[in-house]
Amino acid sequence: MTIATTSDVTDRLGRPLTESEVGQVTLWLGDVERDILRRQPAALQMAGADPNYFDTMSQIEANAVIRKINNPQGLQSETLDSYSYNRGTSSNTGTTSLGLDLSNDEWRALGVITAVGWVQPPGYRRPYPTLAEWNGLIP
Repeated sequence: MTIATTSDVTDRLGRPLTESEVGQVTLWLGDVERDILRRQPAALQMAGADPNYFDTMSQIEANAVIRKINNPQGLQSETLDSYSYNRGTSSNTGTTSLGLDLSNDEWRALGVITAVGWVQPPGYRRPYPTLAEWNGLIP
């Protein structure tokens, strides 16, 4: 059971899922959650303890699946005659399971620092604790 449900996806998508999409969406939600847990192992514990984190995680999982529904092949650009469309990749950290990409902003909202060499500005407080802080290893 994932944090986000097929109902969350349907509500955000703005249309009912087809019969064939329901099974795919369920699998994709599981894929996204496993990807999140690989980078933020305490995510389920934090979601259970903090309703805001729960809602954030649900939103992120559902939005990743909606992006997959809207662009199943993960196309970055498309050209037809004189029409051309290009989707930039600068906001994505790379491809996760089956092209279910999460942006750097989404990873940060889950408490995962994504930028290499990022320096914490004075007075900055991470929105959620690291795994070590969560487990009481770091005060």
